[in-house]
Amino acid sequence: MKTPWNPMRSAPKDGTVILARLDGSDVPHPIVWVSGPDSSRATKRRQKPGWYSSWDSTHFEDWNLEGWIHCPDHEE
Repeated sequence: MKTPWNPMRSAPKDGTVILARLDGSDVPHPIVWVSGPDSSRATKRRQKPGWYSSWDSTHFEDWNLEGWIHCPDHEE
């Protein structure tokens, strides 16, 4: 059976919100790539390059992101 999850290396880094699967969790999380403080998705809590939660700005630098899928229409 083919998995719907794509490898993280293929995830869009253009400000698109995606759903990510984290190691040890069966709940997908909406995340967004922030390239730095000048990124369109940067906020006070999103300054360093990396993946962040789109709803509470948690930085996923120490989390194992196992895969991603496109997110249904999402508003921040």
